[in-house]
Amino acid sequence: MNVLPRALLIGIGALALTTVSIKAVDQLSLSGSDFTASLHTADAPCPEEMSLLTLGDRSLCVDTYEASPAASCPYESLGASGATEENLAQASCMPVSEASRQPWVYVSLTQAQQLCARAGKRVPSATEWYAFGLGIKDESACVLDSGAARVTGTPSCVTPIGVYDVVGNVWEWVAAEVRDGTLEGTQLPPSGYVHEVTLAGLSLQTQTVPDTVFGSDYVTTNASGTYGVVRGGFYDSGSDGGLFALNAAVPNSLSTQGIGFRCVQDAR
Repeated sequence: MNVLPRALLIGIGALALTTVSIKAVDQLSLSGSDFTASLHTADAPCPEEMSLLTLGDRSLCVDTYEASPAASCPYESLGASGATEENLAQASCMPVSEASRQPWVYVSLTQAQQLCARAGKRVPSATEWYAFGLGIKDESACVLDSGAARVTGTPSCVTPIGVYDVVGNVWEWVAAEVRDGTLEGTQLPPSGYVHEVTLAGLSLQTQTVPDTVFGSDYVTTNASGTYGVVRGGFYDSGSDGGLFALNAAVPNSLSTQGIGFRCVQDAR
């Protein structure tokens, strides 16, 4: 299994992403004219609210911001799991990727998958999530110590391809299932601080004290049973949260104020 240290992983990933990817909402303004030509056209690989990620021989569109309820939803700010159920009951209620909105929380994995599908998208895999999270310059500038979720689009917490709040604010569901401690073919170690990872950013080895090479990130695992997976940490994770932070011991049905989601779709 390929294993690389954190600095090299992020360096390689950031270089690859910044050299082969473009931002879907880049615009070209012509001086002295009221005409603005936008690179976002019917032939653009991603919708305007998404960022483009190139993964080898395929490309992925990633919601630029964590999902939030659209203005048409009964509840734009969710204070309990019942609000998500009521939003789902209204067919016109969609998740949106927009700045300065409350992230959609109190949502289970199944509900997140239903909502992404309603928008013609899907929840990312664990590997896809890590790929679009690569390259954040300063994780300490993300929302990891605020005591509550903030609105989407933290200016200081953005990846090279323009995706905000991958680390912190709220945990994000990934479309993955852990069975007896195994995630996407990787046998996860006991809960602890990340000490070694795969090329997909999954922990191979942990230790009892923080490892600054991996941002002092913490993983929670369970060697027995079937669980869902959330990544990135949330507003109360502190230094335990980060690109390698992962909780692989949560029920798929869990619905709390600290877990949200974002959607992806294959590029056109």
